[in-house]
Parts: sequence; structure tokens; C-alpha cells
Amino acid sequence: LWVDENLPYEYKKPKDLAEAYHYVSQADLFNRRIRRWQHWRFLVYINAFLSGGIASSKDSKYSEFVQYKPTMRILKLWMANQKYAKRKAIAEKIHEKMHTSVKETVKSVVPYMQVIFKQNKEMSGKIAAELDLDEEEVEWLCK
Repeated sequence: LWVDENLPYEYKKPKDLAEAYHYVSQADLFNRRIRRWQHWRFLVYINAFLSGGIASSKDSKYSEFVQYKPTMRILKLWMANQKYAKRKAIAEKIHEKMHTSVKETVKSVVPYMQVIFKQNKEMSGKIAAELDLDEEEVEWLCK
């Protein structure tokens, strides 16, 4: 996570950057093999590609100072989870009544519920009572 986000700050030449990303992709390939086969001997290759491989991809040393930045992916994942937490809570209530998975409910039922809640207030009140939806969840479905 951290290495691939900071590579463009460290490597200015496109050729050097492309070669560095090649080594990151090779390390990712071995990481997938470790996960698939549980052969932890491949960890040596990951470390080699992420350290020596990336370092050797430069033609010459760059003279300017580079301040590395922390990865933002974890923060973005957290923000996305917070954004869709209400949708997931509604889907969990619906899936109990409909006997479907939460994933299937989010994908195929919640969009229809949103249409119903926007267009038919009488029906939406009955559905909200049946599913025990609170006021915030009803507001979310209406928006």
C-alpha cells in the first residue's frame, strides 16, 4: 500500500517509474501465490522485489528530498464503509424477512425499496412497520 502510493514522488523519469511498478507487480504476484498455496517461502521474493528491485530500477540517484506520505487507501475504505453503513443496516433487516443474503438484498431489493419509499408513502409506512425501520432508515430510503 505505502510503496506504490509513494513511487511517483520518488521516481521522476517515466522509465524508472515503470520499472519500479513492474517490481511492485511481481511482488504482488508472489503475494497472491502465498495466499493461494500458503507457501511462505515466496515471502523472500516479495521482500527482494519490494526493496532491491525497486531500488535498482533507478538509472541514477535523484538529488532532491522527497517527503513520503501515508497511505490514504485505508482511510478511503473506512469512509466508504461509514457511507454505506446505513444501507447495510437496512439490508440486514430486510434479509431476515425475505430469507436472502445481505449482499443480494443490497444489490436487488434495496433499490426497489428506495423507489417505493419515494413514490408511495402509504406503502412505505406499512413496509417500515413490518421491517421495524427507525426514522433515520426511512429517511435514507426516501432520499
